[in-house]
Amino acid sequence: MDSLVRLEPGLLIWTLITFLTLLFVMRKFVWGKIVDAIERREKTIRDAIEGAKKEREEAQRMLEEHRRMIEQARRDTARMIEQGRKDGEAARAEMIEKARQEASGVVEQGRRQIEREARTAAQALRAEAANLAVLAAGRIVEVSLDEAAQKRIVEECLQEIVEAGP
Repeated sequence: MDSLVRLEPGLLIWTLITFLTLLFVMRKFVWGKIVDAIERREKTIRDAIEGAKKEREEAQRMLEEHRRMIEQARRDTARMIEQGRKDGEAARAEMIEKARQEASGVVEQGRRQIEREARTAAQALRAEAANLAVLAAGRIVEVSLDEAAQKRIVEECLQEIVEAGP
């Protein structure tokens, strides 16, 4: 055990001289380069951290902007859907109104047609009734009337029928 802890003064002095010489040489030639390299590395790391912070802030800003854009798109979509629904309802109401107007027109046209046909039928009925009345009157009286007298009697009958109404 003594051999491990034994100090030799000559070896100790030469070790110290070698260490101090190495320290001096390193201080003179290498130390500045090492410090410069460390400072450059530190600056690079600091710049990288700053760049990462800026990029993070930019990413956060873009994320917020995208969120606003998505929200705006949702509002726009909802507004367009609502407008489409309103337009659809307006078109539906317009089509219903147009159909009602067309139906009303068809009903009115049918009513006028019925009135015309009723007038035509009433006139035909009056004429037929007048002819039948003349024939009946001629048979009852059994008198032969001339054409002028027949017309006069027909006109009088027609006038009475018109005044009586359909």
